[in-house]
Amino acid sequence: MATRSTESEVSDLAKQLDDEIDNFMSELADRPGRTPYKDGFSEDNWEKEMEKIPFFMTKAPDRTDMMEVSPAMAALQALKYEDENPDVRAVNYKDDGNELFKKRDYHGAIVAYTEAIDCQPADDSITCILYTNRASANFHIGNLRSSYNDARRALKLNSHHMKAIVRVATCCHKLKIYDEAVRWCDCGLKINETEKNLLNTRKMASTAKRIQERDKCKLEKEQTRKQLKHSQLIQAIAERGIKLHNARVKDVSLEELEGYSPTGATVNIDENSDLHWPVLFLYPEHSQSDFISQFHEHTSFIDQLKIMFPDDISQGPSWDTDKKYRVDNFSVYLEDKIARKLHEIDMSWTLLRVLQLPACTVTAGTPSFIVLVKGCKFHEHFLNKYST
Repeated sequence: MATRSTESEVSDLAKQLDDEIDNFMSELADRPGRTPYKDGFSEDNWEKEMEKIPFFMTKAPDRTDMMEVSPAMAALQALKYEDENPDVRAVNYKDDGNELFKKRDYHGAIVAYTEAIDCQPADDSITCILYTNRASANFHIGNLRSSYNDARRALKLNSHHMKAIVRVATCCHKLKIYDEAVRWCDCGLKINETEKNLLNTRKMASTAKRIQERDKCKLEKEQTRKQLKHSQLIQAIAERGIKLHNARVKDVSLEELEGYSPTGATVNIDENSDLHWPVLFLYPEHSQSDFISQFHEHTSFIDQLKIMFPDDISQGPSWDTDKKYRVDNFSVYLEDKIARKLHEIDMSWTLLRVLQLPACTVTAGTPSFIVLVKGCKFHEHFLNKYST
């Protein structure tokens, strides 16, 4: 008949077994040629190691954590994507994408959804959701055109998929395709007339469309006005017989009439059909110049120069240190660059009369004239350059 061991005997036996196990493990570790297992649990790392075992995980791993995935996790992942059923594989990738999307890792989500789509699931409803989800991820990183295309692909599989309709309508609004945005909103509201996203998008797109149409109308009117003004201007120049450098007047564009001024001043025609020209006066003795943005064609040179050089010499230009630049001392010349000649201008003549001279050719839409002081040495020296 067996006798029951006392509590003391049981304790002694347990201690003996612990000692035998410790001795065995020590001998095993000390055997020649054996490499100890370095990745085992310890008091310092057991929590971290447990977290690597899928069954004991307390949270899904980040993509950065996957760089040093444990063997157990790698095996489980392999099993997850080795299913022969493409629908199952696609759903697994989709679930990964959803987790990444929740963490705002939109690039990672796009990769996962693309892997799922590449599985070519047989169930169109799964593919529809995948395209819609990828459209959302693309939208969040600003890939509006890709988001639009994915949403359209989803709607080809299910034309009533509300999330895809909302997404494509929103993309159209962001892409400023307001007509299409309104059409998609109307399409979705036929399915659910209370869908708030579509109601809001439709309101914004309709308002933006009206503004766009108004701006387009204003632009068209402005272009028409400019074209009419251009035609009137070209006709006025042609009727006056004014020659333009390297261009036939009837073929000239407004760009070819742009002057040298940084202000962008160009010849223009007023309500009385009179021309106003940008004009450049050159003072070669002092390497100076004056730019007149609006020289009326019926204004004489003497009247224009009196505005620029008043009788009070104290108000003259700072570079005129000798105070000799007075209108009654001036000789004004037109340079014929082709013939390399100077033609003196009667200062009582108007700008129009000078522009109609055979020797006058307007370059870059800006007539230019040379102003010299009569009787000075520079005057004589400058004229001699053109006589040789």
